[in-house]
Amino acid sequence: MPNKMSQPKSIKVIVFLFGKAIGILATFLFLPYLVRALSIESYGTYGQTILIIELGKAVAGVGLSTVIFVFLSKSEYDKKEVFQNNLWSSIIFGLLFCGLLFVFSDRVGAYMNNERMGDLLRIYCLSLPFYLIYEVSKSALIFYDKVKTVTLAEVFFNLIKLSLMLISVQVFGSLPLVFYTLLLYSIASALFFYIKLPKTLKTKYAINLKLIKEQISVGVPLGITGVLSFLILSTDSMMISSMMGVEDYAIYRNGAIQLPFIATLYFSISTIIFPDINKYLDKNEIDKMVRLKQKAISLSVILVYPTLIFFLFFSKYFVVFYLTEQYEKSAIVFLIYNLVVFVRINNYRDILISYKKTKFILYTVMMSFIVNIALNYLFIHLWGAKGAALASLISLVALVTTMFIRTTSLVHRRFADFFDWVMMVKVAVLAAIFSVLAYSLFRGVPQSFLMLVIFFTVYSTIVYYLIIKFSLVEKKMIYPLTDRLPWVGGKVKNLIQKI
Repeated sequence: MPNKMSQPKSIKVIVFLFGKAIGILATFLFLPYLVRALSIESYGTYGQTILIIELGKAVAGVGLSTVIFVFLSKSEYDKKEVFQNNLWSSIIFGLLFCGLLFVFSDRVGAYMNNERMGDLLRIYCLSLPFYLIYEVSKSALIFYDKVKTVTLAEVFFNLIKLSLMLISVQVFGSLPLVFYTLLLYSIASALFFYIKLPKTLKTKYAINLKLIKEQISVGVPLGITGVLSFLILSTDSMMISSMMGVEDYAIYRNGAIQLPFIATLYFSISTIIFPDINKYLDKNEIDKMVRLKQKAISLSVILVYPTLIFFLFFSKYFVVFYLTEQYEKSAIVFLIYNLVVFVRINNYRDILISYKKTKFILYTVMMSFIVNIALNYLFIHLWGAKGAALASLISLVALVTTMFIRTTSLVHRRFADFFDWVMMVKVAVLAAIFSVLAYSLFRGVPQSFLMLVIFFTVYSTIVYYLIIKFSLVEKKMIYPLTDRLPWVGGKVKNLIQKI
């Protein structure tokens, strides 16, 4: 079986990942500044406000930006009608939940033990309808293969957003101004993405209540699932905040971050292949769908595992260098929390969504959410922040396992049809061996962030050389990436060919 995606699809994945990488890298570099520029209490307030608005986005979205892929891929629906009814539904939900958050902002702040949150929530909640316009428009652009447009726009707007946030903190020392910046970012990105849509989607079309109801009926269970999924990831933070206070929340939240870029790789790849998954299933071409999924999972493993394993070994050094010694207690949280990335190499919901099994997803996530609350309550009392991270890890692994068992039964395939287990174990063992060696050597040299970067660079070079040398990944799978590298792409490709 060939172990590569088609070149056009590979290139789109790479372009999308490149844009995501730049945006996440910029945010990754901005966070150390923010935790140094703000007090622990102010940073905790910032994080709590972001947390509540992200919850509002998940609630207001009701899954419409995801189900639009399903409806656009069906030949029996008019694409213009699908898009416009989806968009208007999203705007209405956005305005509704914006109003609710605006009215109840002070009560939310009181629940989170933080009276400063009220004013900030009233500013940032105004972004909700614009965020949903952005999400629906982005989904449509990806469906129409406008990946480059999406990528460049996201990179541009993210860099502008972070620049304005830097000015807000450094020059004006104003936390409210930070949230006005985030509001402006939401408005600008929504307008730009809508303008870039194909003109055929923007011409006037009558509201179709039947189609709206149909999309919502599929989307609401998915939307509730999204909210519960978000809560599974955020219950720990909310309960830490409520049970232990703002400063403890800041300590925990800075540890409960998954490694930038690699933790979102699977999502970026699955976003690109999701339309093809739908098309294959619509034509009952199960074998083609399974091959596509296996290639996507294998690509995620190759890109994720080596970096993940290295930083698990170096978690304490990384957190201290990255966030300063005042967040040293976050290191153990970071280590436990990132263990879940081992299974985040696949979108476990895409096939279920394509089969419209959104109610099963909902029930599964609901059970995981209930288990997560119970485990958090118990584990936080027993082990504090470490317990919250462990509760989230157990809940997430149980959730994706249950979903994947259901997926394999739907398509009548085995686990082994989706995963190249031999390759995965070889990559993990190889990365672990060299991580142990690097860790042993690192303890004997002057320790600094620069030295950590040097060790990671040497480690990555050796591990990926051996991965290619021993054919753990076919070279043809890498060539679309090297072809897109500016200036050095040809030389890198020639080097790989000689290995």
